[in-house]
This record gives sequence, structure tokens and C-alpha cells, in this order.
Amino acid sequence: MILRSLRRVFEAGAGVARGSLLIKQECLRKLVLILGFTALGFAVMGYHPGLEDDGIYLPAVKAHLNSALFPFHAEFFRLQVEATVFDGWMARFVQLTGSSVEWAELF
Repeated sequence: MILRSLRRVFEAGAGVARGSLLIKQECLRKLVLILGFTALGFAVMGYHPGLEDDGIYLPAVKAHLNSALFPFHAEFFRLQVEATVFDGWMARFVQLTGSSVEWAELF
């Protein structure tokens, strides 16, 4: 009787281990799919730093890093990004990592 109880406990534990392995495999599958679609998007569309909204955000980040870059009319982009935290966060990230703005934007 005790052996039967121990066997049930062992089999239940093995089921939990199999279940957690299935969950890990499912998460890994989703991660691979996301990375695959990301790589496919880069392959099809390419990477174009400085286009679209980056014409506003990149100067704001660069102004945070070096305010002498834009001695005149910096209000143009500062006014548009003052409600966001992106430019300040990105400038801090560049300072902490020592990477270029373009590489930091990619990440």
C-alpha cells in the first residue's frame, strides 16, 4: 500500500516535470518565431535609421548628449519630444553603454 502511494506521488511529480518541459518548449518556439519574423522584416524592409519619426527623436537624443550640436532652433524637436521619455532614456543608455546613437536605436 505504501509502495502504491509512493508510486502515485512519483508519477504525479513526473507529470509536472513533463508539463513544465512542454511550457518551456512552447516559450522557446514562440521566441524563435518572433526572432524569425524580426529577421524576415529586416531582410525585406531593411534598416533605415534616421527616417520617419527619427528625424525628431535622433536630434533630441543627440542634443541630450551634446547640447552644442544644436545652438539654434532646437525648440523645433524639443517641443515635440517633451512629453516623452524616449530621448532622455536613449541618451542615458548611450552614455552607460558607450555605443553610438545609431546602434543604440537598433537595440
